Amino acid sequence: MVLIVVLAAASVVLVSGSRQWVSGTVEDAALGASALHGSGSDLAPGALAAALVGLASAVAAATSGRVVRVVAAGSALMAAVLGTTVIVLVLADPGAALGDLAAAGTGRSGTFAARGQAGVWAWAALGAMLVMGVAALGALLGGRRWHGLTSRYEAGEPAAGPVSEWDRISRGEDPTAELPSAEVPSAEVPSAEVPSAEVPSTEAPGGEEPGAEVRVTGEPITVLPPELPPEH
Repeated sequence: MVLIVVLAAASVVLVSGSRQWVSGTVEDAALGASALHGSGSDLAPGALAAALVGLASAVAAATSGRVVRVVAAGSALMAAVLGTTVIVLVLADPGAALGDLAAAGTGRSGTFAARGQAGVWAWAALGAMLVMGVAALGALLGGRRWHGLTSRYEAGEPAAGPVSEWDRISRGEDPTAELPSAEVPSAEVPSAEVPSAEVPSTEAPGGEEPGAEVRVTGEPITVLPPELPPEH
C-alpha cells in the first residue's frame, strides 16, 4: 500500500513540473518591468529528479527481495528529503527564484530584482513530496516483513510424505542418484571331494594267500589270487 502512495505522490510532483509554480514581475533598468512566469521544471529541476528516483525505488521495492526492498525504500526517503528542500527554497522566496530565472534567460550573471508569488501547483508539489517521504519511511520500517512479487515464484518447502519421481524431477533432482548399486552375488561352487581309497595289504598272516578284501568306501570287494599253471 505504501508503495502505491509513493508512486502516486511522485507522479503528482512530475505532473506539477510542467505547471506554473511562480508568477511575478522583474524590474530591470534596461529592460524595465516585465511579467514573468516560472514552471516547476524551470525553478526546481531537482524536485523532479527526486520524484523520478522515488518512482524507480517504488518499482524496485515491489519487485525485488528483502534486501533490495530496504535499500530502495531508503533511496526514496532520501530523494523525498532532497526534493522537499528544493521546493521549500522556492516557496520561501519566490521573487529570488524568478530573478535567477530571468538572469539565466538573458545570459547575465547574478540575479534580477523581482517580485513573485507562489501558485497552487508549487504547494501541491510540496505536499506530494512530503507524502512520498512519509510513505518511504513506512516502507523502510516495514519492508522487512513484506512479501514481494518474487515470493510467489519461490519454491516452497517440500511436502511431508512420499514424493513421486515426477515431483523430484520438476524440482531439479535426480531420482536415480539415491538408488543402491546393483550387487551381483558371487556364486560359490562347492569343491568336489574325491573320497580316498584305502587299500589294505594283500598279505595274509601265516604266509597264506587267501582272497584279499579291498574296501573302497563302499561294499567289500574280493580280490582272488592269480591262478598258477599246472605242474607236469
